[in-house]
Amino acid sequence: MPSQAESVWLQALRCAFADTEDADATISVGSICTGTEIVGKTLELISQYWLAMYNVNAKVNLLFQCEKDVDKQGHVQAHCPAKYLFADAKDMRKTRAVDVMSGEKVVIPWVTLLCAGFPCTSRTSLSSKAKNNVNCVQGAFGSTGEVFSDIWQYIKMSVPKLVILENVVPLEAKDPKGQQPSDAEFIVAQLRQIGYFADYLRFDCQDATALPWAIGHCQNVLKLKIIVDFTIDN
Repeated sequence: MPSQAESVWLQALRCAFADTEDADATISVGSICTGTEIVGKTLELISQYWLAMYNVNAKVNLLFQCEKDVDKQGHVQAHCPAKYLFADAKDMRKTRAVDVMSGEKVVIPWVTLLCAGFPCTSRTSLSSKAKNNVNCVQGAFGSTGEVFSDIWQYIKMSVPKLVILENVVPLEAKDPKGQQPSDAEFIVAQLRQIGYFADYLRFDCQDATALPWAIGHCQNVLKLKIIVDFTIDN
């Protein structure tokens, strides 16, 4: 019996290859708030697992990364480079942006799979101001809400076949004074409105069977919120 996380990935696999008859196929991947690109490295390992277990030769093609931190930009260029590297999530609102590596303005590509672990600084329990930022995603304020808004614009414009978003569990929290949904519920509702099958799952970041960036996460937070989305058609 596959674990909950493995079941999610198997569903993602079926979705990604639903319209191809090829035995070999390529998953094009883009990441926003790339960090050290643990997602790209883990997807490579997962693709090896798929080949061994299910005889599906799913190649991973990293098409773009988006990372603001200069040191992290250097890290991904040296260890796990994509075709393009963009410097700011705000670039994702555009159709073209400057590629850090070449210095040229290029078209921001469509990808099969978009991964985005947007900042949790507005909502993490480690922040003394977190209680003031409930519903920051819905209001597009604070670093968490502002960056999600940038990611959301890319999703609406490009409609990747598969989207995985990650943040912390406090996104589940509702404002006790209001009637609004939680930010997690809001994100799922927005995705469903534009044609995605969408839901969110909670994973323990210390669970080795969890989704890629839930493993060895740098924060001292035990639980992460993972939102997994599947398009109806593409």
